This record gives sequence, C-alpha cells and structure tokens, in this order.
Amino acid sequence: MNNLSENTIKKVAVQFLKAYYKYRPRTGDAKGKIDLVTDDGIISDGQITFPNEDGKTFVATFEATSAESRKEVLFQKQKKLLWFDSIVIGGLLSTLFMSLSYKYHFLSLQEIYWVGLIAKFLSSFLVFAFLFKILFGGLRRYRHIYAIEQFKQFFANEQWIVIGEDVFENPLDPYLKELKNQCVNLGFGLVEVKKDLTPHLIITPAREEVFKPKKRKALPFLEKVNLPSIPSSSRYSNLWKSFNKSVPKDFGTATSIYKFQKNYWQHLSIFGTCLLIVGFIFFKEWQREPIAYIEETEHLDQLAELKIFEEPKPEPKVFEIDTTADVLTEKSVAAYLDLNDPPPARKTNQTSNQQFYLNSNGERISYGCERFSNMKDEYYLLLESEYTNLEDAMSRLEILRKASIDAHCIWSGCFKDIMPMYLVYVDLIHSDRKDAQNSSTSFGEKLKRKNLYKGGIMVLPVRIAD
Repeated sequence: MNNLSENTIKKVAVQFLKAYYKYRPRTGDAKGKIDLVTDDGIISDGQITFPNEDGKTFVATFEATSAESRKEVLFQKQKKLLWFDSIVIGGLLSTLFMSLSYKYHFLSLQEIYWVGLIAKFLSSFLVFAFLFKILFGGLRRYRHIYAIEQFKQFFANEQWIVIGEDVFENPLDPYLKELKNQCVNLGFGLVEVKKDLTPHLIITPAREEVFKPKKRKALPFLEKVNLPSIPSSSRYSNLWKSFNKSVPKDFGTATSIYKFQKNYWQHLSIFGTCLLIVGFIFFKEWQREPIAYIEETEHLDQLAELKIFEEPKPEPKVFEIDTTADVLTEKSVAAYLDLNDPPPARKTNQTSNQQFYLNSNGERISYGCERFSNMKDEYYLLLESEYTNLEDAMSRLEILRKASIDAHCIWSGCFKDIMPMYLVYVDLIHSDRKDAQNSSTSFGEKLKRKNLYKGGIMVLPVRIAD
C-alpha cells in the first residue's frame, strides 16, 4: 500500500476533530478548514472552530505530518544554543571564581603576574563551559521540533499533531519518544492515522493551557491556495560550500524547519557583562599593594638580627615641643625616664594601688597606674597566674621571660572591684573580647609546648580605678 499523503492526513484529522468535539457544549456548528497561514508566515495545516456558550470562539489547530514531511516532527539538536548557553554559564561561574580569588588572595597578580592571571580566567571559563556542555547537553531545551515550536508562536484553545502511521515505523523510536514527551509537557494532543485511514488517539491535549509565554496570542489565519505543505530541508549555499559546510536553502523562510531557532542577544549581553566585571577585577588586582606574609619564627629571627632586645638605644633625656606660643611652661620641656637608670624609689607594699611591675632585661621597672588614666572602657587581661606576694609573681615572670613568653605583672589595685594581688598576664592589654579570646588560645598552646601550662589562661575583664 502507498504511503499516506499529507492531504489525506489533513482530511482525516478534520473528521476526527469534529467527532472528538461533537459533545463539547456550544451554540453553533463546528467548522473545519485546512491550509491556513498568517501574515507573518506562520502555517497551520488545519483548524476546527465553533462558538462556545460564553460567546467566545473555540479554536483547535493541528499540524499534519506524512512520511515525506517527517522532518517536521523529528527533533534537531540545538548545537548553537547549547554552545551559547555553555558560554554564558562558563562566563558566570568563571566571574564568580575570579571574584572569590580576588577576595581571598588566591593566585593573585603579585604571585602569577598578568599572563598567569589571564590564563587563570580563560582556563576556569573553558572548564566550566565544557562541563556544562557535557553534563547538560541532553536537556529537552536543546531538542528542537518544528511542529512544537510553531505551536508556541500563537494561541489556540487546543493544539494537535497528527502523524501518519508510516512516519515512525518503530514504536520505540527515540524521535517518537521525544515527540510524546514534549506533547505531554506542553499540553499538545497527538493522533496517529493508520494506513486504513482510521485515526488512533495517543495523547489528549491539556484542557487548561500549560505553555504560557507572555507574547503568545491568537492570530488571524487565512486560507492560502497552493500553500507548500512540506518544509524543505534541501541544502545549497556557494559561500558555505567553500568551507565544506552547508545551510538549508530556505533557512529562516516561512516554510523552513529551522525557522523558529532562538536568537542569542541575551546570551551576548550576559557574557559581555561578565567580561566587564572580570575587567574591573583585573583593574583592582593591578591597584592592590603587594602583601608579604611572614611566619612568626622568621619575624623573631629578623628582630634578633637587628639586636632590638639586646642593646636598646637610650631615648633623649629631654624632648622639645614645636609650638608657636611665645612662652613655654616648665612642662613643655621634661625629661624621660632613662631605662638604663635605676627606677626611682617607690613603696612596694602589697596594699599599694599605684604600682605596675614588669621584668625587662633582668631589671625591674615600675610605673604608676596613672599611665592607664586614658583607658575609660572595659579592657581584657590574659591572666596566666595570680599571687599575694610580689617576689613570687616576679619569679613566675622571670620564668616566662626566659621561655620567650611575652608576660607582665600588674598590681590589681589599678583596677576596680578586684581583690588585692599581683596579676601575671601574657600579651598586651586587649580592648576587644574576641581578640583576647583568640590570643588566649594561642598563648595557651605556647605554654603547653614549653611545659609551663598551669591550667589555662583566663580572659579577665577589668576597668581602671578612678
């Protein structure tokens, strides 16, 4: 038996749809037309219309496909769309990667120079783009079916694809499977016409519209005599032949199966924005000052070479104030306390609240609590130990100093609401609790390594006494 022609399938489709909508509520008869086209060149092989009870016109359109025009219902791989999507995803992810690299100083300009920085961006872009292409190349987005895409261009209450039995001879054909999947997902009906001209319902259309793009609207269809019914896929092009390539003769025309390919201006806009952001990151990298990271032991070795702790130079015994005042008071010129001179005689009884003790180069130097008078808020000591006797506190301080632990001793009378005793603390006096807690952990580890750990370093909040 000869193959079913497309005109035969159209006639069977009209009779099937009239019978299918026979009992649909209406106020008038159903009318069927075939071979319709809009002013924009959108083709409909046929449609059924009848007035609804609400006064609106119900429209059901169909696309008829024979074995000769089977390309209408075979999906074409959207390679160009996949590449453009890959470029956009690669651009977005590589831009994010460059932003995080800039924030966390990962392979910065100072480390890898301009060539390395550009190579880092290009390599990340290519990796992300190819990963997307490999992992997501099988998505339905990249399978273009002409009949489906044409339905998306206009609104109808229900839309049908009618195929001849000889279009897909194998029921397990992957092209048929993809056609069914897209019809189900988008709410389109599917009918197969047998060789004996019996219609076989495969999928019914959704009663409510599933596919709802913003610009989808009803279009006026007109009958057209001698309308070409088979989209051509013949390939001619002298220009492309010179490169051993070819494009469809009617690419982009009203009857081309490639007509409804997507455009890519949005892809180019997004990728261009990514390049601008990456260019800005490059500029910020160029402006950034180089940062040198030095290990603690290396820093201490450098200080030892400078002999800062071994031979400190004495400060001047007097200092001058540069001022425009005509008369200088006695306080304008004053002597510093020479560290090489013995400290002034002061009382050191345990009830005093005006003394601060520390051990420097084996000598004891004391300062009054007045030096803390500008410290008005709450501060934090890293308390290592406490003693009621000054000599015991100094002994502990000397042990810590010999072990290269930065430690000091202070009389608790300098602070408010603390029992009188001598406090041995490490590091400096902190103004931030979080910093003090972090430093406490660090010094605790140091004491453990030197076997001087006595059970923990307490972060002690203190306020200076009035």
